[in-house]
Amino acid sequence: MLSDDQFLIDFLAVVRLAYRKDPEKTFLMSTIARNVGLIKDPPLLASDVFGREHLSLFFLNQPIGYYRRFLSMSRELDTMSGLGRRKKGALAKALSEGGEEWNAFQSVKSKKKMRDVLKLVHPPPPSEELRGIWGWVVGRGTSSNPLIQSYESFMKWKDSSFERALEIALETPLPWSVVRSNISLEAILNRLSEKDLFKLFANTMSPFDVLAQLSTVVRTLGEDVAIDLLREKLKERVAAYSLARAVLGLSAQGYGKVSRWLFWNALLEKSERLYDILGFDEDEVVLLLDMSDQAFKRHKILAEMGLFLRPKGTIYLFSKSEDSLMLDDEVLSSTEAGLEFWTALYSEELLPLGEKPGTLDAMEEFSAKYASKDKVLVVLTSEANEMNSIPALNYVNNLDKWKSVVVVGLGGDDPLPMSYGNLISVKGRSPDALIASLRMLKLMESEGSFDLKNFEKASEIGT
Repeated sequence: MLSDDQFLIDFLAVVRLAYRKDPEKTFLMSTIARNVGLIKDPPLLASDVFGREHLSLFFLNQPIGYYRRFLSMSRELDTMSGLGRRKKGALAKALSEGGEEWNAFQSVKSKKKMRDVLKLVHPPPPSEELRGIWGWVVGRGTSSNPLIQSYESFMKWKDSSFERALEIALETPLPWSVVRSNISLEAILNRLSEKDLFKLFANTMSPFDVLAQLSTVVRTLGEDVAIDLLREKLKERVAAYSLARAVLGLSAQGYGKVSRWLFWNALLEKSERLYDILGFDEDEVVLLLDMSDQAFKRHKILAEMGLFLRPKGTIYLFSKSEDSLMLDDEVLSSTEAGLEFWTALYSEELLPLGEKPGTLDAMEEFSAKYASKDKVLVVLTSEANEMNSIPALNYVNNLDKWKSVVVVGLGGDDPLPMSYGNLISVKGRSPDALIASLRMLKLMESEGSFDLKNFEKASEIGT
């Protein structure tokens, strides 16, 4: 996205116009794209036009690496405004309002990134606690913060006595990345008892860390203990794509108990939220999958999105290449686990439709045969750019015979949806991006103003 200067110019021009017309709604859409959809660059670019208050709210509690990326882009991209007082003041306010706990954690986890941001922004410390933390980061003194003191002790012992370093990690919630980057996983697994391993994982891992390392957790502690750890960690917010990826990965490795627990107790809730936004349920879904070569390059996204949508009827497949439609082990190896998981839970069968010239042709022919006013057609396709076009879809015959048609292009970062009549078209690389896009659509269609004091609730718009 960042390689096309003309695109950046046009994108910022559109956002600037939208912000002048409705600053609150434009700000909230960017917040939803970032906090719900986990989209990185588009909302970051959009924030370039924000006023100081909106910019500060946008960055509040974001990872410090996101601050540094914004500052680097502001300095390096001619299409963005430079590092003026507006940006520095907004980021300084966000850093200050992040509080002692957030600043200490970010400083320990990403000290170099925090140092770079502090040297560019120069925030005035609002308290002695933050003065000490920021001073420690830039090498101008020590900090009395307990997490930073534990980090210094951990770093002191990690080479001479990693046993003592592990004891410190067991006592203090140091970031898992700090522990893992300084002590080998093999040493951790060999040295600690199962009880201490559970304690270490619970103390140091974020929900994302647990899901990323879940196969290791299951292999060392067993499925029942892994489920106990998940119960504890998934009380915090976690991305739907991380859940879907973990479910499919564990299923492929034969860990069916924890895989199904994760699906029914975590991913299902997020999927139900999606259907609440859409206004229909999974019983109404007819799923049409693009299984062509280009789509298979995005096989992980295809599997995650299909699992997230939970189709209960037949899954229909089409391809733009006859060879890639063959339902054998070689062709389906990349998505085999995902497809087996869907069919085991929901679908009656996989039905190949044969070779089609393109997605629009497949939709038209399929709709002529299967369309029903009490069903919703959901299409997952690799033709992201072509499908993100309501005018193109309007030329497809028979789509009006469905209750609704939702076309999801699997490529691209642009989360903005379009809709007309019974048609919804959206690009998205993950279930989270899909949820964000549909919430943004609800916001675009809504009337009235919004209370920015409760901007954290932006993620709930549309539910």
